[in-house]
Amino acid sequence: MEAMKHMLTSYTEQDSISKYKDNFYHNELLTYYLYFDFHKEPEKYISDVGDYYNFASSDPLLNLKERCEYKKEIWDNHLDIVLDIALKTSVKQILKVCFYILKDSPKANKFIDELDYRQLINLAHSSYEPMAQMFMDILNKRLHDSEVFDPDLMIALIGSPCEEIHKYGKEYFARTKGIFSPRDTADLLFLDNLQLWQELFKKSALSFEDSQFIDFVKELINRADKLLKLDRELPEE
Repeated sequence: MEAMKHMLTSYTEQDSISKYKDNFYHNELLTYYLYFDFHKEPEKYISDVGDYYNFASSDPLLNLKERCEYKKEIWDNHLDIVLDIALKTSVKQILKVCFYILKDSPKANKFIDELDYRQLINLAHSSYEPMAQMFMDILNKRLHDSEVFDPDLMIALIGSPCEEIHKYGKEYFARTKGIFSPRDTADLLFLDNLQLWQELFKKSALSFEDSQFIDFVKELINRADKLLKLDRELPEE
């Protein structure tokens, strides 16, 4: 499975051997291992993929609506590798297979329950929309079920480029009555999208008691060199 992971994550959209862009149907190796059931008996899937004459210009692999990979039980026993592939590939035909395995594997629920927040956030960034939506929903549910504020989680949510995840983060912060420590507040200054969170930064800094504010200033002093290298304007007030 490690060899399979290295092979699949090495594929790019330019590796299609068809003259039609993004069409991997004629890639025998990929089709055999990831779409084995369809490869062996394509006639069973005509209702999903259409007639044979369309196969040249339209990739039927993207229209399949179930797991078709070779030796499904092996994939079920290596969901960690499926996760790695899903996080590293950008090829839709590969992401689609990862999606159906993570959605329909009998071992998927337990595996997904054990994923940390950063993994869920990264999966919610997937370029394959069904994958992104599935893990966006899982992330949102887990946040709603969380009753205790976790500053590391909040910083991960803030650091996402996704506006929907930002929305989840604001709801989570408000619902759990989030409070950042002086150290965490200083860390916010290093976010690439700090301008989107200036109000949260100000609110956190202004909430400090005298001793906490002193600690905050010390944290800034300790980071002075790094802050100067950022070459950015800090929030006023």
